[in-house]
Amino acid sequence: MSYTQVPLKQFFGPYIPPQQLDTSAAQTLSPGSYGEAVNKAAPVMEILRETLLDLVTRGERVRAWSDAIGEAFLDPFAVGAARSSVTTLGTRGRVHERVSQQAPSIPFLTAGTQDRPFPIILGSLILQNNPRKFFPFEFSPLYYGMPPLQLDTQPVGLGGGMVEPLGFNSAPPTAGVVSPNGTKAVTVSSSSVVGLVQAVGVSSSFVAQKTQGGKEGREQLLSVEEFDYWNLWDFKGVDDAKFGDGGGHDNQAMSPLLRRGVENIIAGSATKCDPFAGAIEYSKCQYDISGLYGAVPLDMKPIDGVAPDLYNKMLQVFPKEGYTQFYNSMVSKLKAGQAPSIKQSLKVLPNPFLGIAGGYTANVLWLLNVKDTTWESALPKDTKKLLEDFRKGRGIGARKDAASTIYASLKEFPYITTFAMDYSPELTQMLSQMASYTAIGDGNIAHSATLPAPLAIDAELDAIIAEELLAAGLQIGCGPAGIPTVTPISAPYAQPAAAAAAAADVAVSGNPQLPATKAAQYAKLHALMAELESLQATLQQLQQEQGVEQQVVSAATRF
Repeated sequence: MSYTQVPLKQFFGPYIPPQQLDTSAAQTLSPGSYGEAVNKAAPVMEILRETLLDLVTRGERVRAWSDAIGEAFLDPFAVGAARSSVTTLGTRGRVHERVSQQAPSIPFLTAGTQDRPFPIILGSLILQNNPRKFFPFEFSPLYYGMPPLQLDTQPVGLGGGMVEPLGFNSAPPTAGVVSPNGTKAVTVSSSSVVGLVQAVGVSSSFVAQKTQGGKEGREQLLSVEEFDYWNLWDFKGVDDAKFGDGGGHDNQAMSPLLRRGVENIIAGSATKCDPFAGAIEYSKCQYDISGLYGAVPLDMKPIDGVAPDLYNKMLQVFPKEGYTQFYNSMVSKLKAGQAPSIKQSLKVLPNPFLGIAGGYTANVLWLLNVKDTTWESALPKDTKKLLEDFRKGRGIGARKDAASTIYASLKEFPYITTFAMDYSPELTQMLSQMASYTAIGDGNIAHSATLPAPLAIDAELDAIIAEELLAAGLQIGCGPAGIPTVTPISAPYAQPAAAAAAAADVAVSGNPQLPATKAAQYAKLHALMAELESLQATLQQLQQEQGVEQQVVSAATRF
């Protein structure tokens, strides 16, 4: 979503309230939407069969997993080019222009366009023989790397900083030029470009996570990604370092945000466990959540090869008592017939392994996909019957022929395994719409208060308006049903006001010359700005009345 130019309305498709989600609507995925891409994705077993075939016929290393993920989920949105790099608009130094000039033969996928989040894709560098096994690794449009320094991974330490995407997957530098300010400039040569396809392939490679590497033949079969890696401490490197799913150390992708000191976080969690199983059983089943609070029970078996006490130390970023609050709030909301969204204000604890300094309070909004009986009870009769038939194995749900196998996952709805990757239109639509309902359906969260009808702004004024908004510290976002919202700018990365700078960047490039009638345009502009101020006041009043704290959304993208 962050890199594609596909309109967001097309990407997400329309929101359908549960009362309108009959079987006909459930079967109809919006053309060009992400849901349609999910429905058409190839099954995992087919991907692995293709990998094995490649090994037999070519006898060389292949990366069928990343290629298949790119083909299924990136190609439909024109961002699946294998030999491409990444960059972003909105930087002070106009990095996107510099890197494209440095490497004119390489196509760049560009993030940072207006109303798109700054993407941080989380992976793990895997060390099979280290007790922690999974070490945090980030892919962003500006940098790849491991910020925290890990010196107990001898003979080669890890981390200590990040490099630009074009400099990744290279041999360690042998010499450098020290500048007057003490920094060192080095020259490296990348063996091959690592772009969005590989980053998404790494981040989604749960197979590599579950096997933690292993024998060479199995690694090839399972398409464990390998890159040349060197640290930013003493420039020592690891040839063919193995990379896999970021879920090995932080499945909720909290760490990149907390390391940057983000105060308002929306965390979407595809839970797999019975919410009424009890706090202890739920913490065992949903260890990727309880681990954030250091609350994984110590009598558990190792988690992907990591001892539970060590897992807690690796992952804990919030006080342990926060888990009890999380669990009790989830159960309370579900029993009250409310959407399972949970708001917490949590002290952020220091975590050297993840490079988190802590010492501040984060407002976390959890959106969970647990079974919501209120949403299900509002469905039309035919959709209720479809669900009931599969859960009880009757009617079409009892058939074993090929025609009915595409519906098999409905029996477990909404607890759907990611190992299947063979989702019917009905299942895809229902999961999507239930998640949308959790976010906006009962009006208790994830967007700022909506404002009156959209403003009609002439294209010629785009550049001026972007600059005025930047100066005022405001940005216009798109709320539900296309209604604009006015919110303070929240920088997605180190540079302030990056989102607004990106918007200004796009506007200026699209309108290099303003018409001669500037006076009239400025008059219209300031009238619009006065209306924006009024709308901002309305927004603040609505938030005070509703008792809803304004959410400036910052989210990391983990595939």
